[in-house]
Amino acid sequence: MNRLIAIEGISGVGKTSVARALAHALGAVYIKTPIEPLDIIRVEIDESFSSVSRALYYLSGITELSKRVEDVLKTSPVVVDKYVHSSLVYPRINGVNLELPVWAGIRMPNHSFLITLAEEKRIKRLLARGSDLKANKHVGVDKVDRLISAYKDLGLVEISNDGDLDATVATIISKLS
Repeated sequence: MNRLIAIEGISGVGKTSVARALAHALGAVYIKTPIEPLDIIRVEIDESFSSVSRALYYLSGITELSKRVEDVLKTSPVVVDKYVHSSLVYPRINGVNLELPVWAGIRMPNHSFLITLAEEKRIKRLLARGSDLKANKHVGVDKVDRLISAYKDLGLVEISNDGDLDATVATIISKLS
């Protein structure tokens, strides 16, 4: 049986690098959320819509992605860069207690990992990609701590990305067995 593996975490921890490298190492299909065509309106949703509207936008994307994942899993494992857990965590820290509707039939991952990185390294990564730290909603000790805590409350396996990428991927693969 092919596995669905979710890579979760806050901006700048290296989720995308880890997810891509993990997919390559496992011969899996890599998928990043939000998926097309929803990705083209993400910035507008994030900047202009209410917390409830944002939560429903991301949940709709996960619901659609789940259907696509089922088809891919017939032939290949899948690594998803931000999946169900992110769609629950971000609304929760913004006061929206969203639960996954049973009727949505969302395919839950076989394994879910929370990628973390020392805050000073994370800030350097964000600055290197040109992020405006004052405008970044994932900066600030209180916000970061609340996000990490909310992810941990969902039972994700925490993986530090403080070493090199190969070591992080090897750690995740060791946890899959």
